[in-house]
Amino acid sequence: NETFGGDLQFTRAIFDGRWYQNLGAGVLALRLKMAATSQTTPFYERFYLGGAYSLRGYAERSLTPVGYGTRLFLGSVEWRIPFAGGDPQKPGLIGAVFFDAGSIGTPATKRRDDETFTTFGFGFRWKVPVVGLLRFDFAYPTQRPDDFRFHLAIGHPF
Repeated sequence: NETFGGDLQFTRAIFDGRWYQNLGAGVLALRLKMAATSQTTPFYERFYLGGAYSLRGYAERSLTPVGYGTRLFLGSVEWRIPFAGGDPQKPGLIGAVFFDAGSIGTPATKRRDDETFTTFGFGFRWKVPVVGLLRFDFAYPTQRPDDFRFHLAIGHPF
């Protein structure tokens, strides 16, 4: 708005909760993200779904409606296990198994198109000094189990 030197006026609310718990030698990581925004929000401030950092198993932004979404739900569960009794804080290899679920929509979206998508998979995280964490995820969308997808990314998904 004009107070901050802009000419746009819209409302946007985002809840992004994350919880981490030591579980055996590994870490159980949970994420719950819920978001909504007004219809007047420009497309670059709206939401998308699909990809290495949101819903693994789908191509980047592939589940996003035309004009991007105004409502978003995303939940993830991931168990991260260091290999060979390694320390998860030191360089080395970490394995992971995960489950993601999400939905996205707009007020114009028909309920049938505003479904919840789910994926499951496994991956490896390689902690490299100086570079950081390289992530290799293999994900399967439950709606299309034959449509396996590989994601290469930097850092944990959450």
